[in-house]
Amino acid sequence: MLLSARRFAGYVVPLLTALASCGGPSQSTDARRVFRYNQPEALTSLDPAFSNKQANIWAVTQLYNGLVELDSTLQPVPSVARRYEISADGRHYTFHLRPNVRFHDAEVFAGGKGRAVVAQDFVYSFRRLLDATTASPGGWIFRGKVLENVAGSRRIPALWP
Repeated sequence: MLLSARRFAGYVVPLLTALASCGGPSQSTDARRVFRYNQPEALTSLDPAFSNKQANIWAVTQLYNGLVELDSTLQPVPSVARRYEISADGRHYTFHLRPNVRFHDAEVFAGGKGRAVVAQDFVYSFRRLLDATTASPGGWIFRGKVLENVAGSRRIPALWP
């Protein structure tokens, strides 16, 4: 009988501890949304251009949306892109953006109001990644593949002013 009581206590105490830790925050929050993220390793950057460590990559994927994302079978599917096409030779990708995607309100925008995401925002991001002054550790992945024409020039009239 004593063994059964100990076994019962061995199950109940951890269960009660786990249930007690499941409660939300006791203090109220203001109108802003709060993102809580449990990360055991130190984050070195939340800038996608510098996300080369797994901890940073996990955090960045929670904060930003790309043209595509991976589904549960690790296949690329549209995200900010509504759909996309790949040319027969696999060298040209055309992305059609969803019309309802917007940046959050922030001081960086006129009047503090967010705006619609446009193709030029992705061009900016790729340019920044490839820019030597940014010194992104992941830039090498895209060199020779993104924002360059067949001759290797990085000047593409449709994308480069």
